[in-house]
Amino acid sequence: MITLVHRARPGAITAAPVSRPTRPIALVQEGGLMVEGRLVAGFELAPLNLELMAEVEREAALESLAAFYDAISRSFQLLSVPAQRNPEEHLAAMEERVEGKRNLRAFAAYGALYREIAAAPRRPLRRTYLLLDAASEPELRRVLTSLTRVAEERGVVAREVGADELGTLWATVGRSGAAHQIGAALT
Repeated sequence: MITLVHRARPGAITAAPVSRPTRPIALVQEGGLMVEGRLVAGFELAPLNLELMAEVEREAALESLAAFYDAISRSFQLLSVPAQRNPEEHLAAMEERVEGKRNLRAFAAYGALYREIAAAPRRPLRRTYLLLDAASEPELRRVLTSLTRVAEERGVVAREVGADELGTLWATVGRSGAAHQIGAALT
């Protein structure tokens, strides 16, 4: 609660206490995550480690990501949070899909560089979420479907995030006593 009362001399008029919530109210329900009366949905974007890419590959990845962002005709929010992901688990999952000795040798070099980058305290691994909001379920579904198609066409790896996961994200990002917003509105 914020109190707008200043010490004043006796008999002076003072302002009444005013309170405001420290963050918008979020509610996970059957239709999705609602924040201040608007539905919020989003994608988790796959990490792009540009340091591990060749120049041509890097340019193509950035062009694809730019095309994905350009396809969004409304305001959106990018939220980056610590991934808290074990690099060994990530690399093991990728290694299962690598076929052939030549690719396995190339993957070993990638793995070594990935471990080095993951261990660097200046750049911890992060998860990036793209958040959108809409007034109605059909409007939000239309935008999500369109973006899913663009992501597939452009090779952008984007996983639609469910309402429960967004609710958990909402709960972990906000800190008690700090103003915090999640949604597509720019503030």
